[in-house]
Amino acid sequence: PPTVRRARGRIREAARLAARTPAVRWSIALAALVVSASHVYFFLQQPYLRAAGVPLALFGAVFAATKIVTALVANSAHRIEDRLGVVGSAGVMVGVSTLGLGGMAALTGPVGALLILTRGVLDGLWMPLLNMLMNRLVPSELRATMLSLQSLVSRLVLAAVIALAGMATARIGLGPTLGVAAAAVAVL
Repeated sequence: PPTVRRARGRIREAARLAARTPAVRWSIALAALVVSASHVYFFLQQPYLRAAGVPLALFGAVFAATKIVTALVANSAHRIEDRLGVVGSAGVMVGVSTLGLGGMAALTGPVGALLILTRGVLDGLWMPLLNMLMNRLVPSELRATMLSLQSLVSRLVLAAVIALAGMATARIGLGPTLGVAAAAVAVL
């Protein structure tokens, strides 16, 4: 059918653009990194809260607080990018995840649990800024397709990262896994 051919054509066109445009590849790689870092927080937050001694009844409050932080940061994310630029904003995303995950690896207890809020900072930055960046890099007729490609790549990387995080948690424990995740974000 013609709609399937058009869709395949757009996907091929988006893939070609990504292959020949370093900034698009960088944006896709950054998206894969921060989406994975955000979800390491997400999937390990409940075991972390349990290990930190936070009562189960407060888990929802911690999650809600994280989302409030996300909303507040997202509201001003454009100001951060205006001030620091794309690379500086990416550095903040990497720094926040490295410090948050690394801090969680080093600290347990209710005070350490406050570090989960750094996920809200990360999400408040990457969600609006990466879409805005990609929209600047690609022509309007390819934006939706390129954002879908970026999401697909991010989710494939995420699947591998979460599998590795699960295996690492089972083998070396929660704290060391968080430390490895923090180091991986910093290195990548």
